[in-house]
Order: sequence, then C-alpha cells, then structure tokens
Amino acid sequence: EVSSFGVELAQQIKTKYALDYVIVVPSGYNIEATKEKVGQAAARYIQSLLAPGMLIGISWGTTVYNVINNIRPNLGVKCNVIELIGGRESKTQDTDANLMSLKLANILNGNCYLLQSPFMVQSKVLHDLLLEEPPIKTHFEMIKKTDIALVGLGSTRPELSAQFRSGHISIEDSERLLQAGVVGDICGSYIDINGDICYSALNERMIAVSLESLKLIPRVIGVAAGEKKAEVITGALR
Repeated sequence: EVSSFGVELAQQIKTKYALDYVIVVPSGYNIEATKEKVGQAAARYIQSLLAPGMLIGISWGTTVYNVINNIRPNLGVKCNVIELIGGRESKTQDTDANLMSLKLANILNGNCYLLQSPFMVQSKVLHDLLLEEPPIKTHFEMIKKTDIALVGLGSTRPELSAQFRSGHISIEDSERLLQAGVVGDICGSYIDINGDICYSALNERMIAVSLESLKLIPRVIGVAAGEKKAEVITGALR
C-alpha cells in the first residue's frame, strides 16, 4: 500500500541522497499501525533480495521487530542471521536482540550467530577486554561478511528510545545527549542532524558494530516510523 505521494516523495529522497531504494508508506491510525505498515513494506523488500547462503545482520528496536514479524518463511531460501549489537538482559521483546535474531534465523531456515555480550557494559576497561575475547573477536570478524544489514534508527527522546526502554541508558543520559545535539543512533553510534558522529562516554561501554564497519556492508536497510523520527532519519540519510 503506497500512495502516489509516497512514490513521489520516495523518488525525491532517493535522488537527493543517492540511495539505491526508498519506500515511503502512508501513516496508520496510530504509531503502532504505522510501524506495522513500515514492517510489512520492509519485509517484502528484504524478501525480494534474499538468496541462499546470505548472511543477514540485525540490530533491535520496535520497527525492526515489526519487520521480522512480517518476513514469511521461504523453504527455498536458507540464510544465516548475525547480531550487530549486544543486548542480553533486555526488559522488552522488541529490544531482546537474541530473541529477535533466533526468530529471524528460524524463519530463514538458517543458523544464528548471537553476540554473547551485553549491549552496554560497566566500563571502558571491561569493553576493551571483552572485544579481545576470542568468541567476540570472531563474531566481529564474521560481521564483515554480512550481505544485508537491517537496522533501526533510534531516537534520543526517552519516549522513543530503545536504549532507554531496555534500561541501558537513564533519563539523565538521554537529556545530556539531547543537549549535545544528538538526534539519535544507528546501532548505538550517536549522530547529529548533519549525520556527523557525536562522541559520548557511553560509546566507550557499548558492544556494537561501528558505523565504519556498517558502511562496508553491501546493503544496509534503515527503518523508522513516525514524524518524531524525522530528525534521526535526516541525520542517517546525510
């Protein structure tokens, strides 16, 4: 379900930001319905790209959750799934990276490579030590072989933030990020509205794919829904 306005807007965005493909769907009667529509559209697009043996990388968040829920099993295609960010001990289904990865791997008849680490650890020292652990080091080496990455565009606003909802950052952290001009994050990396990376001490504690590594993946699909995500979408496009 894509309106002529949506097709026109998608074409303008595609041209302006030199993208391969853009889908704009009409809003639903509330934000949950809109996320469902985005999920359906993104799922159809991803299914059109799948080929046997592909490695699919995923982050987490409500919109990614909706995408995964709308991908239909295809017995002719076996693809593997790899987590792009850590995320155990989550409070909600849509931020439980392990659960989401296992579900998608099951749908795609493939193996699931879980990043056996929390998304946020207590210190930079622990972060650096964990990245030297052989299983985690091997995991990040494998991420380099990812064919398609499905990532949510996270907002800094507490009411929209998967990081806040999952308990990884506090309301004070969120307010500090907003004051620093952060509009949101891509796989944990904070960006401003110009698409520039915003350094935060929080980044020193995150176990997640870097934006540099993400850019090397042949196809990265970003998903977001609702007008409140306009700023982070703009930053991500830039």
